[in-house]
Amino acid sequence: MADQAANEEQLQKLAYEAQLYQQQGQLLKQQLDVLQATSAELAETIGTLKGLSPNKQGKLVPVGSGAFLRAKDLDSSNVLINVGSSLVLELPVASAIVLLQKREASAKDVRENLQKNLSNVSMRLGELESAAQRLMGGGVDVRPSQE
Repeated sequence: MADQAANEEQLQKLAYEAQLYQQQGQLLKQQLDVLQATSAELAETIGTLKGLSPNKQGKLVPVGSGAFLRAKDLDSSNVLINVGSSLVLELPVASAIVLLQKREASAKDVRENLQKNLSNVSMRLGELESAAQRLMGGGVDVRPSQE
């Protein structure tokens, strides 16, 4: 009887810990989604800046979602870029591209770190499930339902 109560208490602890790891995993996935969107936006911006070139009929400037503005007398040698804290600098296009590529590389590093953390969380959830199965002597999934 005492063993059963101890096992029940241990199972509750495992379920609670699994729930915490599940929540952490969901937060990591959300952060990965945000970083993926940021990386896509950076890549699109870099592509746009690389594609700036003069033409006889003006320039087409992408404004997003497949929409463009036709611009005349556009200064395509410089670009205004937010460098943080609501500070905007005018930089030559080449310098802006380098800055954006550094941001892209940084986002990639953070994304890889988050993926590593998510993998660790998943591994720990598997360990918790195995421990619960040993306590129960069967195939019980202690992971919280994903509603």
